Amino acid sequence: EYRRQRQMCIETVLVAWQVEPERLDEVARKMAESPSVSHCYDRTTAPDWPYNLYTMVHGHSREECEQIVAGLADETGVKERAMLYTKREWKKISMKYFQDDHKDKRPQKANDINASGLSGVFFYTSRSARYLYG
Repeated sequence: EYRRQRQMCIETVLVAWQVEPERLDEVARKMAESPSVSHCYDRTTAPDWPYNLYTMVHGHSREECEQIVAGLADETGVKERAMLYTKREWKKISMKYFQDDHKDKRPQKANDINASGLSGVFFYTSRSARYLYG
């Protein structure tokens, strides 16, 4: 279901959010629950780049992406953000996350998560990688 929904999306936007460190887990969990969010990461900030939480948002149009992002901002109370639309794509592949010597019930590729019987999204922070079950 998730793979089919993503294939129907024609617009994506990487959103960089400025979240207070003490609210990071709370905000990231809320954003990761959205079916329109495929990635949710905590990243290091820089002196001239205060954004620490990143989400990849998928929609049918740029306008729909903007509405989804506005909804996430309203739901979490986080307003400071930068929306980074793709200008040109040089490479896009499905990564293999698990090696042959670790074959068990885990998915072989990122897009196989739902096919493996797991449902939810991966939630990453600088301290850990967690899987949020749907």
